Amino acid sequence: MQPAVYLLSNAVHMYAVYILFTAVLGKSRFNKGAEIATYVLYYCVNCGAYLLFDNMALNLISNVVPMFLIMLQYKRPMQTYVFLTVGVCAVGMILDWFLTCINPDFVLMKTNTPQSIMFLGLVFLFRHYFNRKERVILNSKYIVFLVVISVGTVVIAELSGPEFNLKCLVISLILLAINFLNFYLYDRYIENMQFQIMFNAVESSNKAYKNQIKLMNDSQKQIRLLKHDMKNHFLKIQYFLQKQNYIEASDYIAKMTNKISTEKEFVSTGNIDFDCLLNYKLAEAQEQNVDFSFHVVLPEQLLVDSLDLTVIIGNLLDNALNALKNADNKILEIDVNYSIGMIVIKIENTFSDVPQTYDDPGEHGYGLLSVQTSVEKYNGKLQTDIIDDRFVVKAVLYNKAK
Repeated sequence: MQPAVYLLSNAVHMYAVYILFTAVLGKSRFNKGAEIATYVLYYCVNCGAYLLFDNMALNLISNVVPMFLIMLQYKRPMQTYVFLTVGVCAVGMILDWFLTCINPDFVLMKTNTPQSIMFLGLVFLFRHYFNRKERVILNSKYIVFLVVISVGTVVIAELSGPEFNLKCLVISLILLAINFLNFYLYDRYIENMQFQIMFNAVESSNKAYKNQIKLMNDSQKQIRLLKHDMKNHFLKIQYFLQKQNYIEASDYIAKMTNKISTEKEFVSTGNIDFDCLLNYKLAEAQEQNVDFSFHVVLPEQLLVDSLDLTVIIGNLLDNALNALKNADNKILEIDVNYSIGMIVIKIENTFSDVPQTYDDPGEHGYGLLSVQTSVEKYNGKLQTDIIDDRFVVKAVLYNKAK
């Protein structure tokens, strides 16, 4: 009877782990069937170790190792896997200790039934209140701090020992609260980073639009002036033609054409979001005396969200321009192509061996990580390389709604 109940309760526990991982880690690299199969395999290994050997150390290994391996199918940094593995184990041990303190003689304790049910309930509460549709997991010492907290609760639980008294009951409640507060702080941290990245993208986009509006106003002003003097211009051209001064007429027409365009309107693909941002960044490059070149082929309409496009292009060019500040030979090459439903963005820039400085060091580090997050929304990839004296970054993403 006991093994059968244990198998059922362990299935509940595995389901809770699945709910938690999909809520925190997002979409698997595998299809749905393969993803479920990994959890079934985890369940079989864990149950087999318990039923065949009934050894505490082996049971712990059969739980921790498969759990960690399962998380590798999700696209997250290694720190996240470590944090979740330690956190889930800590919560499981604290739940077990807490229930033992309440009733150590409860017949179902050895079957893990009350622990699994409580864990499932807590996971559902966690998912309901703290799950976010979009996440950015950042490489930070804060993750290490959270892992240390969870490990500390496990150590405290082991040193205290599960005794049926008020003191141990209070300790178990405190440790349980600490672990789930740990999850809560982790979630808040992620949300704050996501908000910061979104704010930076919107701010960059607003600056680009403001710059584009100024360019358009300058262009319209020049067109109005040209229109006002059009009669005199035509008379001048007619005079050159009557005198058969064709070269002078051609030069005069060229001057009129140049007046219509503005100096800093470098690209005009028809895609307003992209044009605004690239014109703005290239104007900054021009102010830095950067020798830049660009080749852009994009359709007027893209399915990629304009905010994600701002994050990708804006951060990549910001990194390039920052690296070019101290470079002796300032060269920037931009190549953006659209082909067969894919957008390929390639940026090359020279750089210096002098350590880079940042206007806001606190925000440094978000750049490539936020670009990678935005690219992955469209099943894309981000690649970086150093070739001779140039840093090369290439982003490939599919033109589809995220």
